Amino acid sequence: MLADLATRGVVVQSVSPGPLEVDAWREAHHPRALVRPHHVHLLDLQGGWDEVWSHRFSKTSRRGVRTAERNCVTVERGTRGELLPEFYALMERAVLRWSRQQHEPAWLARRRLHRRDPREKFEAIGRCLGDRFQVWVARVDGRPAAACLVTRGANAHDFRGVMDEELKHYRATDLLQARAIQDACEAGCRYYYLGESGTGTLGQFKERFGARRIVSPEFRFERLPVSRVERGVKAAVKKIIGFQD
Repeated sequence: MLADLATRGVVVQSVSPGPLEVDAWREAHHPRALVRPHHVHLLDLQGGWDEVWSHRFSKTSRRGVRTAERNCVTVERGTRGELLPEFYALMERAVLRWSRQQHEPAWLARRRLHRRDPREKFEAIGRCLGDRFQVWVARVDGRPAAACLVTRGANAHDFRGVMDEELKHYRATDLLQARAIQDACEAGCRYYYLGESGTGTLGQFKERFGARRIVSPEFRFERLPVSRVERGVKAAVKKIIGFQD
């Protein structure tokens, strides 16, 4: 596969194994490939919901779920993208909040979001996957407080999540995550994949629900020095606008 990618006339392309195929890729290499660590989290659902809840969720997560229930947080699951408007509105609000914190112009933050994750992309996923595409929304007094996107087959893949920072004390995210994991257990899924995590607090959050960090190699092929140029341009732009990581 790596040899094939190296022969293609594409400026930038990358590939990394899924969390269940990591061992088979440990020794893979190619002289033209840039290799960097790829951090993801995977939750083993063996034993079913009772086992996951009692022995894999941390005390902090179980307490958060109970707090959300006492706060009358409600959770709804939609399929085929019917709840996407609420999810995307939450995402846009979160992006604007992050832009203020990082001294990034709002127009630039919106442009990055709409280029990287346009709403049309998620709508297309919903049309293609139908009932296997789930949008989960947690609400406080009818107001969306957290949401996530999950695709489901033999395993479940939670690949986008967002929350309303103003409502975080309701612990809606904990209840949302628990309900989506419980649903995957009851559907007979073997694993619940929580996606890319990096090395910061996001990974720690996922580990509270029993997910295990897996580091796999990511192979990147560049016909031009795109990564080096990107780093230089980003550093210059951040300096100009006073961006704070």
